[in-house]
Formats: sequence, C-alpha cells, structure tokens
Amino acid sequence: NQYSLFFRSLLPSTAPLPISSPSQRHLNITINASHHHALLTAYAATTLPSRRSTLPPTANTGNLVRIRVRNELQEPTALHWHGMFLRGVPWLDGVPGQTQCPIPADKEYTYEFRVNGQCGIYWWHSHFMAQYVNGMVGAFIIHNPKMEPFRKLYDEEYTVLLSDWYALIDTPRSLLSSENQATHSSYIRFGHVRYHNYSSDLRPI
Repeated sequence: NQYSLFFRSLLPSTAPLPISSPSQRHLNITINASHHHALLTAYAATTLPSRRSTLPPTANTGNLVRIRVRNELQEPTALHWHGMFLRGVPWLDGVPGQTQCPIPADKEYTYEFRVNGQCGIYWWHSHFMAQYVNGMVGAFIIHNPKMEPFRKLYDEEYTVLLSDWYALIDTPRSLLSSENQATHSSYIRFGHVRYHNYSSDLRPI
C-alpha cells in the first residue's frame, strides 16, 4: 500500500496553538514526520488525526521560532520554509545536499530562526524526494499586529491549504525509478520540463 506523510502534532499536547502575542518571544514547535495509511477510493491519501493537532504554526513578526523535527520515517527528510527570509541562517533553508544534510531516519533536527520583516501566510514542506506531494506540507502564519487594523472585525480565521496529490509508486523511489507511472502534467510548464530530483525519466514534449 502507498502511504502518506503528516505531522502528528505541533505541540507536545493536543491543545490548539494560540496566536503568539507580541510579548511571546519564542515559539517552540514539534513536528513528527511519520507514516499514516488511509484508503480513499483506490488510492491512499493523507488523513489527519484531529483538527486540533493540525493547526498551522502561528507567530508574530519578531518572534524566535524553534521547530524540532522528529523523523519517524524509514528514509531521510528535511523541511523547507517556503517564503521565509532566513537572514543570517541560510543553512536552515531545508534543501538536502545544498543547504543541509538530510535528517536521517529515527533522528531529530532543530530549526531555529527569527521571523523579521515579513508577515502573511506562508507554507512549509518536505524537500526530500516526493514526500511533500504525499502530504508532508502545511501552512505557516506570521502576524504583524501593527498591520492588521481589521482583525477585531471577525471572530475566527481559517487557513485552507489545497494541493494536488500525485500517486507515485512509493516515496523512496521518488521520480528516479523506471517503475513510476507516466510523468504528471503538473511537472510541465510552457513547453519546458521541471526536472525533479535529476530524474532522466522526465523529457521535453
């Protein structure tokens, strides 16, 4: 069976993540990368254990964020903080073989950076093989209270993250394996090929 990846909890408890106040200078988060099986029609799909345990990391600009990643997979992993500036700490960008070594199976790694000079809705995702298309992805919200004059006009804020799910044979094989299905159209843009993991299976049309 195929499997998908997800984070079990963002905090040791299952309590909802609060929006950090300006006085909360540190945000400590734990992300567990592990297998989870579910059957949706003919394919395995990402399922979430509970609504509370999947709330996105939420910080204020200026906060120091510490994210401990526990790799409970049977293959390496690494997390990329999409859109984050990461000034002064480029080695935390989460690109295996370029900015960091991948996190081995059954090991932990801590990302620590300060979110300065930006606010909005960003996202984090695995940057190893095809893990992110199998569900290892999530939102990351940065607030700037000085730039949110309408925040008191609504009761709750919801973030909806949508993504295509490309059914590969198995994550460890990624797109390097000759056993994979035909290349999905999402890897092709404007007549050019987006080569993924240096796969020779992807060729221009």
